Amino acid sequence: MAQEIKRASGSTPRRSDARVAERVREIIDGVRPRGDEAVREFPARFDGWEPETLSAERTAARS
Repeated sequence: MAQEIKRASGSTPRRSDARVAERVREIIDGVRPRGDEAVREFPARFDGWEPETLSAERTAARS
């Protein structure tokens, strides 16, 4: 069963597709070589959110 772990904080400003694509590339380029370390870094960097753990139910991960 899905569980909400973080609620959006209001409306977000619109960004150009190029800017979004740049961010996505940055995230992927960070996660590929650094794995979980990078996955933990990005929520803190982009949202100021530092969860104690990052996990998903096995069935949710397969979806």
